[in-house]
Amino acid sequence: MPSKFADKIKRCLKNLSWRAQGAPADADEQPWRHPFLTERNLKRFAEYSRGVLAFAQRHRQKNPGNLKAAFVVNMAQNMYKWATMAKESGWDVTVYTHPLDLSAISQPAWEEFDGEFENIYDGQGFKKLAGASLPLRVPCKEITMDGMGSCECALQFEDGIRLPLHRFLAQHRPLKIEPFISYDGIYPYFRWAEELHGYDVITAASDPIAAYLSQRPYFAVPVGGDMLYSCGRRDDYGKIMGLAFNAAHFLQVSNPHILAHCRRHGFTNGIYLRYPIDEDWYAPGAGHARARWDAEYGEGFYVLSSCRIDSQVKGNGLPLFNVLKEVVRVEPKIRFVFLEWGNDIVKIKEAIRQGEMKKNFIFLSPVGKKRLLDYYRSCDCVLDQFTLGYYGSTVLEAACLGKAVIMKVRNEHYRPLYGDQMPPILNAGDLDSVKSILLKLAGDRRWCEENGRAMRKWVVATHGKSQVMPALLGLLQLIADRTPLPAELINPLCDELTDEEKRYHAQCHRLI
Repeated sequence: MPSKFADKIKRCLKNLSWRAQGAPADADEQPWRHPFLTERNLKRFAEYSRGVLAFAQRHRQKNPGNLKAAFVVNMAQNMYKWATMAKESGWDVTVYTHPLDLSAISQPAWEEFDGEFENIYDGQGFKKLAGASLPLRVPCKEITMDGMGSCECALQFEDGIRLPLHRFLAQHRPLKIEPFISYDGIYPYFRWAEELHGYDVITAASDPIAAYLSQRPYFAVPVGGDMLYSCGRRDDYGKIMGLAFNAAHFLQVSNPHILAHCRRHGFTNGIYLRYPIDEDWYAPGAGHARARWDAEYGEGFYVLSSCRIDSQVKGNGLPLFNVLKEVVRVEPKIRFVFLEWGNDIVKIKEAIRQGEMKKNFIFLSPVGKKRLLDYYRSCDCVLDQFTLGYYGSTVLEAACLGKAVIMKVRNEHYRPLYGDQMPPILNAGDLDSVKSILLKLAGDRRWCEENGRAMRKWVVATHGKSQVMPALLGLLQLIADRTPLPAELINPLCDELTDEEKRYHAQCHRLI
């Protein structure tokens, strides 16, 4: 590789991570305040989405068959889980992990791992320990992002040598070539994009750039910081991320706050599709860890929190822990089990270590999903997050295992989407509510178990694979066939921005 090209690739790789900070950007860290999130707009969006999904399923019934599908970027195991369910339906699927995502929890083997692994950010170490030996339920690949194959044509173009592109296009006609020349930092995606061109349809989570460049039809799935931060960056990476999400045939809105980001970025391809979960894989059962916990920490009422300890994002910082201490003073038999990861874990452990409640606050190493399922089955209830007010796969998994869940939920945003199928989550709008709910659960085991059964019933009926996968596969079939929607299906995201929205967006501009 020419030294100049090698240096270029190194600089590109350094800037490509979705965790990269420091670029000028706009961001909305409180999307629940967005003016678009009214009951009327949410109902309109839900109605539009139901119309699209019904049309897609009718289209699939008329065009039966199994597609070759790629599921790209396995952040938080999303794509591996979806791919396994698509494979059960007969599709030919492959999962592609992001080579720059160095966390263990994004490795497909993490979903199959029944053990502890202390440093979840050491993906390479996890691969050496277990990743290579654990059997996977679907094929998984990782494409090296070395930039080779993208030719020196782009570098020459940047240097002012305006050679015609016809030779390059003749050799790589399947790909969207111009972005490699127009945007700094795109070279490493070349091989990945070429690989994805061989699929009928792509589902891309978090980073849909390779899917965009592949020239294949794709479905984009926002996960978190992608639309919150990355699409708002005003450098070339932010521009290409915005293009990649905007060029998707559809963009999943699994939670209402994604609509706020869509309005801010001008995306009009959002569709409400509930997160599918495998009710057979995530099923209630006996928890083997409970006996160990009882023996080491004493019998009691066990509360599990598997999400990362992060005060800003999850709301489980010192204020929450101070309330949990008050709970223990009232009911000493309550035990809290936390996994040791997140920005604030050291601070929290230090605060607990200085007290006299070591057996009430238990900190365990992060564990693979199979071991985590046993933890869920072993606990009495689950604590999630208390900031955003929206839930993700953690809550759905716990609910599917039949556990009561305590968290903050913005019911005013979910009700227009769910109608009479609202989740029976134990909604804690403030920290005092957390305390009262915990004490009530611990004092009434029967009520706790009844709520857990209600959660299981709800999640199977609304998010179970038997309910959601036909809609997802129908949508992917529609995307693969590039079938246009009926003229009467008009996305509310196409509405002109109101003056109130324009003022709101102006407040989101800042430096991160």
